[in-house]
Amino acid sequence: LREKKKQRLAEAAKKRKVAQAKKTISQAKEKAEEAANWKVEEPKTGAENVALNTYAEKRVALVIGNSAYKYAPLPNPKNDAELMAKTLKGLGFDVITVVNASQKSMKKSVRKFGKKLDAAGKEGVGLFFYAGHGVQVRGANYLIPTDAQIETEGDVDIEAINAQSILSMMEFSGASLSFVIMDACRNNPFKRSFRSGTRGLAKMEAPTGSLVAYATAPGLSLIHISEPTR
Repeated sequence: LREKKKQRLAEAAKKRKVAQAKKTISQAKEKAEEAANWKVEEPKTGAENVALNTYAEKRVALVIGNSAYKYAPLPNPKNDAELMAKTLKGLGFDVITVVNASQKSMKKSVRKFGKKLDAAGKEGVGLFFYAGHGVQVRGANYLIPTDAQIETEGDVDIEAINAQSILSMMEFSGASLSFVIMDACRNNPFKRSFRSGTRGLAKMEAPTGSLVAYATAPGLSLIHISEPTR
């Protein structure tokens, strides 16, 4: 009976963490919309879309969702990224969408994102969304491509993408507003081969005019439960 009670309590705790994570992401999105005075609506087409892009800020987004990991696949990031991309298009964003990305494709998409933000200049509004595996090493956050071959902590800097480099690129572009949403706070899939036992992602200092949102508080990890997102 005690074991069953412990299992029920553990499952309840997991569900509370998942609910809290979803609530945090939802609140971050609401704050972002409020800060930029955005209104969620159906994607514009034809003349309506031309008018929106003519009179509004130049909104650019990069959305990455990685699910197809060989060592620890995730069911939700691909679907979350596709839903986020559709929502952002409805907000008038020029969206670059990449799913199940290798390191090469992630770097190419980041470069393309940076060029579009540079072209937008001070009128630009940038948003970066990432869902997938992420780890922190020595206080730095890394986003893990689906083809990463990581055996030790030393491999992370070579095989993964430093999240701070993306935030810095957005800052240097001169965009008036920058938003970063990282749903990458799951348990470290490489923890057995890592010397440190650090959990979750590290806190990132957001420059003026920027907002960084996590699925959980910095330093904590999200326990994934396989269940439909919709």
